[in-house]
Amino acid sequence: MAGAGHVPNEHVPNPATKPALIMKTHMNTSPPTRPHSKGPRQFCAEPYHAIRRRLRIGRWLLSLALCLCCLASTAAATTRAIATPMSCIDETSFTILKNFDNTTSGGYLGSALIQGADGALYGTAGSGGAHGCGTLFRLNSDGTGFTVLLDFDRPTGAAPTGVIQGMDGGLYGTTTEGGAFGYDTTFATGYGTVFRVNPDGSGHTVLANFDGTTTGDSPFGALLQGSDGALYGTTWEGGGGSLYNSGTVFKLDPDGSGFTVLKVFTGSTDGGLLSAALIQGADGALYGTTRLSGGTVFRLNTDGTGFAVLNTGNTNGDSLLECADGALVGTSRNGGLGGYIFKLNPDGTGFAILKNLDYEMSGGDPVGGLIEADDGALYGTTSWGGPAGFGTAYKLNPDGSGFTVLQDFDYDTTGGYPYAALLQGTDGNIYGTTVEGGVAGFGTLFRISLNAAPTAVAGMDQSSVPRYTTVDLDGSSSFDDNTPVADLAFA
Repeated sequence: MAGAGHVPNEHVPNPATKPALIMKTHMNTSPPTRPHSKGPRQFCAEPYHAIRRRLRIGRWLLSLALCLCCLASTAAATTRAIATPMSCIDETSFTILKNFDNTTSGGYLGSALIQGADGALYGTAGSGGAHGCGTLFRLNSDGTGFTVLLDFDRPTGAAPTGVIQGMDGGLYGTTTEGGAFGYDTTFATGYGTVFRVNPDGSGHTVLANFDGTTTGDSPFGALLQGSDGALYGTTWEGGGGSLYNSGTVFKLDPDGSGFTVLKVFTGSTDGGLLSAALIQGADGALYGTTRLSGGTVFRLNTDGTGFAVLNTGNTNGDSLLECADGALVGTSRNGGLGGYIFKLNPDGTGFAILKNLDYEMSGGDPVGGLIEADDGALYGTTSWGGPAGFGTAYKLNPDGSGFTVLQDFDYDTTGGYPYAALLQGTDGNIYGTTVEGGVAGFGTLFRISLNAAPTAVAGMDQSSVPRYTTVDLDGSSSFDDNTPVADLAFA
C-alpha cells in the first residue's frame, strides 16, 4: 500500500462556477494561482469564513430555486418525471472520530494522516492551536486518546503540511511559513522549515530554514524518506538565487546536515510550482508533478541527475502513486466537468484517463492523490462536488472500472472539502480528514469501514456511478446509466 501527498493553500471553489478564491490560509488546499506574487503576507490567521459561507448560502438558494422550478413543472402535467441523481454511499460504515475546534485542537486539516509504529494516527492541522499557527496531533484509531503533541509558532515554523515517520521512529515534516528567514512580527512570515519531533511531542528540532532565494520558498508537500535514508521534498517557488524561480527539489539528512538543492525549476518547459510530495519508484528514481507548463510529471535521480519531463498538460501538481503493476496514477483538475484520474508508465508512455469525474455526482477537483489498498483498489477524495456539494470519497479499480462513491460529504455532520489523501490502517479501515465543517466547523477526522459492502441508495446498481433514476408520478421508475446531468429533461 502506498500513500499520496497533500495539497497546499489556494481555494475553495464555488460549486457552480469553480473560480479560485485567492487567499492563502492554513487549510492545505492549493497554492496561490498567481505564481510569483510577492510582498507582505499575513498568515497564521483565520480563513475568510464569511466568503465561503456566502458561497454555500448562494449554492443552497440556487438549489432551492431549481427545486421550486422542478415542482412547478411537475404540477403542470401529471405524467412529468423528476430526474434525481443517485449515489452509492455506505453511511453505516462512516464514523467521525474527531471534530476540530481550531482553538485547542487546531483546524483546517488539509494534509494526509499517517499511522505510526505504535498503531496511532498522527497528523497536522494547518491553523489554530495555542499560537494560531497549527498543531501536530495524535489519535488512537478508535477515536480515543486525542493529544496535541506540538503547537506551531512563526519563529520555528508555521502552517504544517503533514508528517512522516522516519526509519529512526521520529516524525519529520515541513511548515510552509515561519522560520529564521524573512520572519518579522508584522507582515512577512518566513519561507518555511523542515522539522523533527519525537512521537510523544518532545525533542522538536528545526532541521532546515528556507531562505526563499537559494533553498526555495514554501515547502507545501510532505517529505519522502528515500531508500538511502535521506529526506526529499519540494518547494512551491524560489530557489536558484531568486524568489521568482518556480520551486525546487531538495535533499537533506535526517539530522539536518547535507542540505542540497537537486533541481531548480524555471517555469519554462521543465514546469514549476511544486505542491505535492515526491514518490520513489521501484527503479529508485524520484517522481513528482508541477503546476506550470500545463502541469508536468517529471522524473529525477536521487543525486539530481537525469531530470526528464514525462508528461505535460495532465496534472495540477497533485501527488502520484506507483501501483503494484508499476504504473503511475494521479489526479487532474484540468479537464471534464470535475477533472479526471489518469495513469501512465514510468517512462512517460501509455497515458490514459481512467475516470472522468462529473462533479455533481462523483465529485470534482480531486487534489489529494490516491492510495492503493490491500484489496487492490484505488481510493481517493474529491474536494468539491457530489450530491451535497462538499466532496466525496471514492474507490475504483486500477483499470478504471468499478468506480464507487463511498461517502458524500455534507459539511455540517461529516465535514466538508476532503483535500488530503486517504490512509488505510492496519485494521483495514480507511481514514481521512476534511478541511472544514463538522460540529465545530474546523474540520473532521473520519473512518470508513470496508468490512461492510456499500449500501445502494434508492435501488441503485452499485456497478455504475453516477446513476440516475426517473420516477414518474404514477410510481413507476426507470434507470439510465449514461445520461449526463445536463441532458436529463422532463418528459
